[in-house]
Amino acid sequence: MTSYVVDVARIWLGTVLLVSLYGKLRTWTELVRWVGSLGLPPLPGALGLVTVESSIVVLVALPSTADVGLLLGALTMAGFALVITWLRARGIRVACRCLGATTRPMGVTEVVRNLILASACVAASSLGRVASSPLSVAQAAILGLALTAVTVQSGSLHSGK
Repeated sequence: MTSYVVDVARIWLGTVLLVSLYGKLRTWTELVRWVGSLGLPPLPGALGLVTVESSIVVLVALPSTADVGLLLGALTMAGFALVITWLRARGIRVACRCLGATTRPMGVTEVVRNLILASACVAASSLGRVASSPLSVAQAAILGLALTAVTVQSGSLHSGK
């Protein structure tokens, strides 16, 4: 059971970040402008964001570094939630670039989504690592991909509040 939970979290985090990276790289110019609109250096900020996300994908994909990837993923997701909360508290409304380009502002939906994913990463990384059977990995992949679909679609549930 332990390996199953860890595998689900690895697949979930990795695929969510792959979707995120695809959206960011597909609209690179807009991403650089968006980072600048947050008051950060546009190009270095965008490069840093893509580097962190892609590093986590690689780390969670490799069994020997999965725990590090899950912890870095948890810190990153919690950091995203904190930044969104900070921006909202100051009345700064910026379009959500979490999983691609949208025009709706970031809000509670993104904070909750990021905190749930961060919690799953922390829980999974605390379980340690044991060998997985092929059947367990296949089952974990099904659940991990289903969770990714729900996570990606959570933006369509956005209330704008």
